[in-house]
Amino acid sequence: MNFRISAPYVFLILLFCGLVVFGRASFFSFLDWDDPTYVTQNSRVVSADKDAWLDVLNPFSALNGEKKEFLPLLESIYRVLYQVGGGSPVPFHLASILFHVLASFFFFLLLKSLSLKDAPSLFGSLVFLVHPFHVESVAWVSGLKDPLVACFIFLGLLSYARTQKLGDRFWWGSFLALLLAFLSKGVALVFVPLALLVDIGFQKRTLRKSLPLIWPHICLSMLFSVWILVIAISNQVVKAPLEGSPWFTFFTMTEVFSQYLAKMILPIELSAHYKPIPIESFWSQRFLVSVCTLSAGAFLAFRFRKKKEVFFPLFWFLICFLPVSNIIPLSTQMADRYMYIAIGGYCFFLAKIFVDRDRVGWGKGVLITFLLVLYGSMSFLRVGVWENDRGLWKDVTQKAPHNVMAWNNYGAAMMKDGDVERASHVFENLTHVAAWKKEAWNNLGRSKLLLFRKHGNPSDLRVAERSLREAIQNDQNYVEALNNLGIVWWERGLLERNPLFLVRSKRVFEKALNMDPAYGPAKRNLEVLNIQMDILNRKKGVQK
Repeated sequence: MNFRISAPYVFLILLFCGLVVFGRASFFSFLDWDDPTYVTQNSRVVSADKDAWLDVLNPFSALNGEKKEFLPLLESIYRVLYQVGGGSPVPFHLASILFHVLASFFFFLLLKSLSLKDAPSLFGSLVFLVHPFHVESVAWVSGLKDPLVACFIFLGLLSYARTQKLGDRFWWGSFLALLLAFLSKGVALVFVPLALLVDIGFQKRTLRKSLPLIWPHICLSMLFSVWILVIAISNQVVKAPLEGSPWFTFFTMTEVFSQYLAKMILPIELSAHYKPIPIESFWSQRFLVSVCTLSAGAFLAFRFRKKKEVFFPLFWFLICFLPVSNIIPLSTQMADRYMYIAIGGYCFFLAKIFVDRDRVGWGKGVLITFLLVLYGSMSFLRVGVWENDRGLWKDVTQKAPHNVMAWNNYGAAMMKDGDVERASHVFENLTHVAAWKKEAWNNLGRSKLLLFRKHGNPSDLRVAERSLREAIQNDQNYVEALNNLGIVWWERGLLERNPLFLVRSKRVFEKALNMDPAYGPAKRNLEVLNIQMDILNRKKGVQK
């Protein structure tokens, strides 16, 4: 297919399509899901002090619990966006869209370097741009690290593919890109195996010829891998295997792998929070079906091992899946954002099969157009789910009614919107779920406290007290519940004009601060309560 287009025009096309599909996300607010951790309550981001900036660059600050990852480039970008935008979410969303467009553009250049012509490279980059799997990473402020790390991985692969000898300018470009990728997200571990895959598939370089060029990249990857593991162990991020068994994890992740492949082709029932049901037996029907599916894929890969359009995308996907395959158990078993780079293999496959031909007939032309419109429309509709917390968790609960965490977050979002009655009903139902008892009782207490403030009914205050006592009984060190109980006693002391409850409230705040001296809400509540008690004591003295 004789079609040529210059790179600047490709970037403009990708930018236009990116704004059409994802542009309305720039008007969305911050979410309570990870955005406070990464941005709005991150002192290294919101503070204008130079010390905060130095803390961003300090790798050892990740070992003391202040942060669970060492991502200085990501936090630096967040910091600049926060200071420039005055805390508005708009610059963050625009940055996410821009980096996603840049990642798609670098992917276009990478496809061209892999012997694809302009037309298939453009088609592959457009599929990468508009695929619904990418909505989570683009519409969610905390997802910025995925487009960011992809930019540097694709740019690094592009430079590495042009490297002729150790130390030339393309080699240095690939090495610098890998370093910046690691400073953005740990998934940069996939760079070295992807580079070797490019060597084997397209550069005609054997492993013996590749190692002299890539051994510094391997050393850098090993250094960051060790540091990432040390940070994870130090902050107790590494979780136990599913149901305590590595075999159950293996069985379950086999099914997850199959689900990723299916959703990549037909991206329906996407969710912000998946909860895979553990597979506990080798003879489980779900496991056997997954094994059969993967075996068919492995057979096709072997059968057509000499065809780049088959073995290259399959191995690309497998390499990108390994870091999130729970070999080292993670808190999240499955997420759309995990497939951000992996989907590049699928895009290569489509470009090679449908467009990389001398002639593209009307049938293929219609199919190509339909696929882009379909993926773009699905992404456009899915972007709306990420507008606010309530819409996000409502979508999750509709697709997974048994996802208890999603119901808890949905109730919290309702409470934030002022729909306290419905939130209370959600939390009452959750109090019967063993795994979420303490959170449910705590949130029920909070919702009843808000109902008391809204309607002034003392019975709501008493229910709030009982609920918070239940939460504390489930976990004696539950600082948030202690703080909320202190607030309830404070309200009750003012309502009944009983100073005994104010004294109880003060003791509870002090107990919460003894457990966690850095817990801000208890600290602020104690300061205000002390001032209020001093005023009341002075009034009593004047009356006497």
